[in-house]
Amino acid sequence: MNMKRKCVKRMVWIFMLFFTVSAGAQDAVKLKSVAAPISIAVGRYKATNLIFPFGIKSAYWVNKDLSVLQIDGLENVLMVNARNDSLKETNLTVATNDGSLYSFNVSYTTNPNVLNLKVNESGSTAQASGLLSPDDLNEVRINSLAERLATKKAVIGNIRDRNFDIAMELTGIYVDGDVLYFQLALMNNSNLRYTVDQLRFFIRDQKKSKRTSSQEVQVIPLFVFGNRKMIEPQSSQVLVYAIEKFTIPLNQSLNVQLLEKNGGRNVSIKIGNRSIIKAKPVN
Repeated sequence: MNMKRKCVKRMVWIFMLFFTVSAGAQDAVKLKSVAAPISIAVGRYKATNLIFPFGIKSAYWVNKDLSVLQIDGLENVLMVNARNDSLKETNLTVATNDGSLYSFNVSYTTNPNVLNLKVNESGSTAQASGLLSPDDLNEVRINSLAERLATKKAVIGNIRDRNFDIAMELTGIYVDGDVLYFQLALMNNSNLRYTVDQLRFFIRDQKKSKRTSSQEVQVIPLFVFGNRKMIEPQSSQVLVYAIEKFTIPLNQSLNVQLLEKNGGRNVSIKIGNRSIIKAKPVN
């Protein structure tokens, strides 16, 4: 009888373990990438600033001797330091809003050599020359605004193109200082996954003369928020392109072209100077 009970308990334990692992695997699918652990050394009287490429969704640590704070007004910066001299080696896990997961092995040192550390999307790191420099603050603001604008409702609805159940639509243009933000909605109403070859912005003459060739000027974005590599079947997504402020000369237009890799479901839209001039300020 005891043997039966032991067998039943063991089966229940195995079932619960399998269910837990399966549930964890389903959650992991939501992650875009998981970076290899990064080793950092922190002190008690000097804080180390971790600067991420996207806003921080959550941070988790188990050692009570470790202090982790998010800096007010900077959604992608964590300030890490030891609460006392007794901090033993521990770990810190950080999830960002783009679906990336970062892991840190944290050790104690009396005098940290690196106080500002930039964490790249690939999980590599680089020492930042100054956290509060104008360039760093501007980069943080651009990234943060692009992420926030991706959730705004459409304010433009008449600039779109569709081809074989693939559609691209301009849903908003915003301005903040010397930066324009273009909000694009991409839709895949087919049952075939759409792999993006490229999505590019360029300025071109509206009408091409028979005697002259049409010249294109590529527009390079400062930052792009959103998945620009794939559009899953029966799905839609939003991209936000941050571009240095510009206007368009007479008889020219801004063209946005979405090209499919190994396919022909290409779409493109034209944006006139009037639409850019009417860009809405970021609230």
